[in-house]
Amino acid sequence: MINRETPGLDDAKEIASYGDQLVMRFLRNRPVLVLSFASAAALAVSACGSGGGGGSTAAGKSPVHIDVLAPLTGANAEVGIAIAEGAKAAQAVINANGGILGHQLVIDRSDTQADAADAVPALKQEIAVNNPVALDGPITYEIHAVQPIFDRNHIVDGWNGGDPHFDKNTDPWLWRCNPSDSQLGVAMAVEARSLGYTTAAFFGTSDSATRPSPR
Repeated sequence: MINRETPGLDDAKEIASYGDQLVMRFLRNRPVLVLSFASAAALAVSACGSGGGGGSTAAGKSPVHIDVLAPLTGANAEVGIAIAEGAKAAQAVINANGGILGHQLVIDRSDTQADAADAVPALKQEIAVNNPVALDGPITYEIHAVQPIFDRNHIVDGWNGGDPHFDKNTDPWLWRCNPSDSQLGVAMAVEARSLGYTTAAFFGTSDSATRPSPR
């Protein structure tokens, strides 16, 4: 795994080679979302004449900030770290190809600890300091708490969750990166049947992020 703070194209390719990482499968199979985030950043830069907070690059243009809003510590850290690694790979590719309208992309990290109580102040702090044009995250645990904040601030959010509550999403600022949990349940059943299984048992937690399929 890459540990360097400033990855390059070779780093992005190496990270992408880990086929068992969910976020890397997402990046390979769903390039449209990565481009959508870049497009959202480009529109924000074009409209506002600024790429967010932080200083200026060597070329004289301020950087564009996208925030990884995810659990980077705690029981769900493996999910947040995967999201952050995927964002770092995309950052390397985008910056190696000139950035976004000439602005270099900066990936910030805000640790939600998979808790709405931590996610809200973390996002507010990120907005106050870096003025991000987009968010990568959070997961299902925090989405309902942070949605009013990114809506109010007109920040595009790429949410990494499958809560069926959003199956008919009407929020123009929220983009769900993952299939609905209801779709994944059906997909698992189809795969099991194709392998000859006729019975199954479902195991899950009792928290808000667990949505068992009704069938």
